Amino acid sequence: MPEPARRLVEAYLRYKALEKHHRDFARQYAGLIREDGTIKGSFDTVSTGRLSCRKPNLQQVPSRGEYQREEDMRIRSIFRPREDDKFIVADFSQVELLIAGTVAARETGKRGHMLEVFQRGEIDIHTATAASLAGKPPEEVTKAERTLAKAVNFALIYGAQAPALREYARNNYGVEMTQIAAEAYREAFFERYPELEAWHKLVEAECRRGVEISSTPMGRVRKLPKWMSSGEVAHTTAKNSPVQGAGADAIKLTMARLFEDRKNCPGNPRLNASVHDEVVLSVEAEHAEEAAEWVRAHMAAAEREAVGDPESPVVVDVEVRESWA
Repeated sequence: MPEPARRLVEAYLRYKALEKHHRDFARQYAGLIREDGTIKGSFDTVSTGRLSCRKPNLQQVPSRGEYQREEDMRIRSIFRPREDDKFIVADFSQVELLIAGTVAARETGKRGHMLEVFQRGEIDIHTATAASLAGKPPEEVTKAERTLAKAVNFALIYGAQAPALREYARNNYGVEMTQIAAEAYREAFFERYPELEAWHKLVEAECRRGVEISSTPMGRVRKLPKWMSSGEVAHTTAKNSPVQGAGADAIKLTMARLFEDRKNCPGNPRLNASVHDEVVLSVEAEHAEEAAEWVRAHMAAAEREAVGDPESPVVVDVEVRESWA
């Protein structure tokens, strides 16, 4: 393709992407601003216990991506605290994998290889998996190899088969792999974390025995769906539910703790939103750093309560920001 034509196509695609961001987000939000300058979403609970949001769906506000560079439209930048306030944005780091590793080790009684990565804290779980898949030291892992490992980790903690792993990696991380490669990654993953494979087999055996409920470590019960064609309980949901449910318990406990203890934190902290494993609060700017540590402590305690492990090596990422971006 001639260079002028290539630049024209790139410019057009860039324009269409930005135009879609404006149509789906910026323009929509402009009509939802209330007299006090805020936008209020309506939160509800889905089957896993996770929160959902609508009118507008604040959980879909893009946080990163190809068109989130400094010179591009950054949708989260339009959300800002009031004058003299700061945002505190805090989220659980890789908590889904931490919970899965904790549940697998506890339910099977086997050595928790994934949990040990978190306990040691020397390298993050994606780098650990990447090093294992690539057969190299962690310090030699490339960015592309770590991205591949993220796809493998999040797909296989619930036992996805090779075709599903390929689709998940392509759709969520832009990682292409052959069927043979996907099968090899799957085999290598369960060699590295055998407790997860043992847990998957345990859950599948329980489903075949007719168990129709799943529960989080705190004991919150969910009735499992069935495959319409066979009447069997959906195994993937049975694996997913305790992990997603524990994550939901952790974030709800976080919000309850923050609300109940708000009088003991300087700066008048106010909860603005919860997005998956993240909470966003407003606080008086002069007390922001102290409030950030207050949030970190409550979130860590909430996760440990949710998984029933007072020694859980949870990591909470907390930032003080001028905007949500």
